[in-house]
Amino acid sequence: MQIWPSAAIGKWTYLLVRSCAAVLTNLSAPGDGIPPVGAIQTGEHGMNRRDAALAMAGVIGSGVAVFHGVLVQRLMVRPLEESLERSGAAIRRLVPLLLHFSTASWFLGGLALIAAANWFERGARLATGLCVGGLYFYGAIANLWGTRGLHAGWVLMAVALVLIVLGVGEPQHSSLE
Repeated sequence: MQIWPSAAIGKWTYLLVRSCAAVLTNLSAPGDGIPPVGAIQTGEHGMNRRDAALAMAGVIGSGVAVFHGVLVQRLMVRPLEESLERSGAAIRRLVPLLLHFSTASWFLGGLALIAAANWFERGARLATGLCVGGLYFYGAIANLWGTRGLHAGWVLMAVALVLIVLGVGEPQHSSLE
């Protein structure tokens, strides 16, 4: 059973890369006139640096989730399927879903961060940042502890956490505006 069809990977990879490019090309100050081609728009203005930090956290989190899902499927689900042949049908169906729960959470959290950067008001951005930040924090700590720091996943999640903090911070106190 293939969890990530190649067509879907290509489409989502394209969307993630396009979102990254739009974020990186649109770091100009709002109100500079015509925004760069391909810029993500928020209302009447281009994306500011806090929005860009939040969107980049979402792109990183979603990218880590896709890579994590492929690794979980190859390295954990397939070997476990063989050992679960003696188990009941419900367990055989439930174990792969539980192993992919963090993948789905991280991916949807990344999409929520990208949406928050583009459309949400300050209170909703903060709530989204707190919820998704909690998921990413747990993922970073568990990955750091579980792999004894020998895996890049905890570093990427930590970078996403820093970007979330920068993205939901107070605009008056932030040097990113």
